[in-house]
Amino acid sequence: MFLASKGYNPFANQNSTPFQVQGSSNSSLQFLFSPEEDTSSLSFCPGGPNAEPILCLTDWSGKINFLRLKDPNTVIFNLIYNAPILCHDWLNNESIATGSCDNIVSGWDLRSQKRFSLASHSQPVKVVKWSAELVDTRSSSVSKELNLEQKIFDADVKGNLLAVATSNRHIYVYDLRNMSGPLLQRYSILCHQSTCIAWSPTLEGYAVGGIDGRVGFQLVNAPKGSGSVLKAHRDDGRFKVGTNKSYACNDVKFHPATGTLATIGSNGYIHFWNLVSQKGTKHFEMQRNRDGSPAPVNRCCFSNCGQNFAFSLSYDFSEGPRHGDVERKIYWYRVNPSDVQ
Repeated sequence: MFLASKGYNPFANQNSTPFQVQGSSNSSLQFLFSPEEDTSSLSFCPGGPNAEPILCLTDWSGKINFLRLKDPNTVIFNLIYNAPILCHDWLNNESIATGSCDNIVSGWDLRSQKRFSLASHSQPVKVVKWSAELVDTRSSSVSKELNLEQKIFDADVKGNLLAVATSNRHIYVYDLRNMSGPLLQRYSILCHQSTCIAWSPTLEGYAVGGIDGRVGFQLVNAPKGSGSVLKAHRDDGRFKVGTNKSYACNDVKFHPATGTLATIGSNGYIHFWNLVSQKGTKHFEMQRNRDGSPAPVNRCCFSNCGQNFAFSLSYDFSEGPRHGDVERKIYWYRVNPSDVQ
């Protein structure tokens, strides 16, 4: 699916030193960038085992920014589109695909900095995932199409499997080699609307986050209704003391080697979880907005080697339309082995 690049590298090496976050008690946590608009998607370039980690982020202004971890607050390469971009995925080390609010799926060649059309939808494109099983990027014709007749909140592709979280708590699993019907169709183990979904590294199961701050993990071959649930992003006990306030889980990602689960939420917390013991192995609480409210963490990702973890602070509309100062920052964390055991 992802091929090592040869020849041209748009991210030429430069020497610099990471900026240390002021007041941080953990020297592994570094400030990286302050985007002008809210971040919509975030991912590391797949690269090779020894490749320098490059971070790609898109935002609601239509910008696609590429960042090098050793050069904080510096955009080393960017592309601009004429509509808000909601999502992206890497096609290989030298090209990406994006989905935008104008219903278009675009491909971007990083060599030429040119855009090419891949597909179009009747509504804004919420999720883009690359699979060699489905799309030949040399053609804009659709190879397969599914109509789930429900709003899609998130999807994930790993290997030959596609997992989709839709409205009404439905979860669908498809084999991309034969999409005549779902391998699995069930309700989420969570009681409320799904927000995000991710495959485990072994493809034995998936994690799904919800609007009530809970995160569920279900095995594909497990009996109906079985699984485990984490109360990941519930009342933080400080913003409104004594309330049982819930904060949405905005993203879930697995460590590629150990299967440790990372969850982020509207309460400004990041958690790493051991799913066997169902206990947290690492926790971050990010700074608050100027009015004392939590600064939502809305996107996160691990690098392919698992040594780097990046996340974004951006408003997620969990409190409806909002005016005033809201934190917009990108951080990265150098993962310690003890964090993901």
